[in-house]
Amino acid sequence: MGRRRSGIGNTRSGEPLASAGWRAAVGVGAVLGSEFLLRDVLLPSQPSDAEIRCVIAGEWLTLGGLLCWWVPHVERAPLTSIGAGPFRWRHVWEGVGAFALAVGASAASGKALTAVGLPTARTLQPVLRRYRGSTRAALFITGTVLEEIVYRGYVMDRLIQLTGRPWIAGLIDWLAFSGAHLKFFGPGPTLDVGPLSATLISLYARERTLWPVVVLHGLNDALAFIVAPLLPAPEVPADPGGATTTIQPPASRKRVPGR
Repeated sequence: MGRRRSGIGNTRSGEPLASAGWRAAVGVGAVLGSEFLLRDVLLPSQPSDAEIRCVIAGEWLTLGGLLCWWVPHVERAPLTSIGAGPFRWRHVWEGVGAFALAVGASAASGKALTAVGLPTARTLQPVLRRYRGSTRAALFITGTVLEEIVYRGYVMDRLIQLTGRPWIAGLIDWLAFSGAHLKFFGPGPTLDVGPLSATLISLYARERTLWPVVVLHGLNDALAFIVAPLLPAPEVPADPGGATTTIQPPASRKRVPGR
């Protein structure tokens, strides 16, 4: 996934630029629409393991259609146009360095959110702890690989091609990526991961390759979904007076017999 400058013109010879742009716009709309349907409509606010796995399966099926049919056969573009390419060891160090910057920015955002009485991403630890290890592993792989291919490799790259302005593409991608996490995370934690999202977007806009952002996202999600749920539950302010309480995972929803 080496650095490269892709464009809508990465199509078969003779195809009008406007036609390629139209297909890219439809592709972005379809991908973001499927993400909204799966994560914000079909996924409950307190999903079970089975419900999370069903949504994840739907996302991977969508990604399969994007990579195996839409990009190569409808857009007639190579997979290098969405950040795929050879691995370089410098991508690891770029991802690690960006992760260190994101951690520092997230620490600052966490303090700001706590100061105004909003929960941070750490308060998700007991919520994630109630899920099976296999479910959290699926969330880790999906976040690390699928989200980067979809939101950076495809959506952001196509938006750069369509707008010609990386900052506009980055802003739209940041809003879409944040919206995809809002229902499951909640407002406070979603804002808390905002610096991470901005770092991913900035890194991809600079490198235009998936490897560094996959490394960065993988480090973050390994902590979020594998390590953090094993840690003690954090204490957060329960009222403006400064009293604290330990966040507890939501009670499991009752199932109707036979379902």
